[in-house]
This record gives sequence, structure tokens and C-alpha cells, in this order.
Amino acid sequence: MKSWIALPDTSIGEVVQEPGNNLMLVYQDQKDNYWFGSWGEGLYKYDGTTIMRYTTEDGLGHNRIDQILEDKTGNIYLKTGDGYASVIKLR
Repeated sequence: MKSWIALPDTSIGEVVQEPGNNLMLVYQDQKDNYWFGSWGEGLYKYDGTTIMRYTTEDGLGHNRIDQILEDKTGNIYLKTGDGYASVIKLR
């Protein structure tokens, strides 16, 4: 199981018109991106223009997102439904 994904990587994620109906939390990062954690639909990122969706197919450990945190360098940490953390390394 992959424990991190690197963004922006145009080969992962999918552009969607709107986030799903099962959103559980929202987090605004240092760059004013909004991250939405869902109950089983993965992670959404809104950059002010585009909504991207990331799932286990893109490297997340689980599609349920229970917590979103950020470190000083802008990396995003996720606590997922399987109890493990995924790290999104922003390039």
C-alpha cells in the first residue's frame, strides 16, 4: 500500500464538477486551497478554479478521510478510515 502521493501529478486524480454528497470535513491550507474529506468517496481539492478528486486508485490508503492536517512546509497529512495516515507531498 502506498502511503503518500505527490501533487501536482497530472496522471492522478480526476476533475469533477462538484464534490460528492458525503463530505465530513473541510480544511483550508496555507495556499488557500480547500480540501474536503468524505465518507468513502476520497479526498477533494478546490484551488479556486478546479475541483480534483483523489481516491485509493491514486494512492490514498482508504477512501474515508477522518482528519486533514498541514505541516509548516505545506505537506498535507490525512488520517484515513483504515487508521493509517497518508501524506500528500506538494511539489
